[in-house]
Amino acid sequence: MSVPLPTFRRVRLTQQCVIHPQDKGGNYLPCASEDWVLFVSLAADGEKIILRTEHRCLPIKPGGALLLPPNVCHELPFVQAPCLMLEFSAADDGQAMFEFPQLQGTPAWTLLQLLYSEQTTAAARTPLLDALLMQMAPMAHGFELCAPDAAFSLATEVLQHLNLCFADELSLTELTNRFHVSTSHMIHMFKAQFGLPPIQYMVRRRIGEAQHLLRTTEDSAGDIGGRVGMINRNYFYRMFKRLVGVSPVRYREVIGERPDMLA
Repeated sequence: MSVPLPTFRRVRLTQQCVIHPQDKGGNYLPCASEDWVLFVSLAADGEKIILRTEHRCLPIKPGGALLLPPNVCHELPFVQAPCLMLEFSAADDGQAMFEFPQLQGTPAWTLLQLLYSEQTTAAARTPLLDALLMQMAPMAHGFELCAPDAAFSLATEVLQHLNLCFADELSLTELTNRFHVSTSHMIHMFKAQFGLPPIQYMVRRRIGEAQHLLRTTEDSAGDIGGRVGMINRNYFYRMFKRLVGVSPVRYREVIGERPDMLA
């Protein structure tokens, strides 16, 4: 049974940007936000935008959207077209995510265009977001973050620990002691489920959080590296460029660019 969309109270728009295709804006690595996060696909037919959480992997359909509740670690492993991203705070918490199959061609799409218009004042954006959520509510299909038959494996427990404690000085020894397994078993079972060893995932999680901070703060890239647990600035810049595909400075520039299809 579908979960109803909350009646959001005291909504405040906290951030909006455009996630560009990977060949322009780089890779979107794992991160989490304290706010609700709305992704709206600007893809044409045949172009993929995929969102992955700890327990689900879902396409964002062309012209459609996905809404995540606060504090859900997620990534976009495939981004072949621009994707609008809005973050907003609200008095309502949530334990469900919501799919909107088609916004394009509805009044909600017009409100999105106004939200991203350069002529719209900052003061007008939150009322527009309120109106947008009201228009979207009848179209919402809500479901629990974790599929009912999902297996909570040891690898998933390790993943959740890394997602929460990524900025700490974690080591493979600390993980094996915490979860009472051998080093070889830890690496094998985590890689079998998630495709890479746990320490490599932790580095990706740190860089993903750095991307989030580049989108949502005006802090310098070097300071952001320290906040995510990468004190050595040269190492942070090198790993960011390697994993994302662009430098931190370029990444911040690209997310501010407005796609033509919003016109």
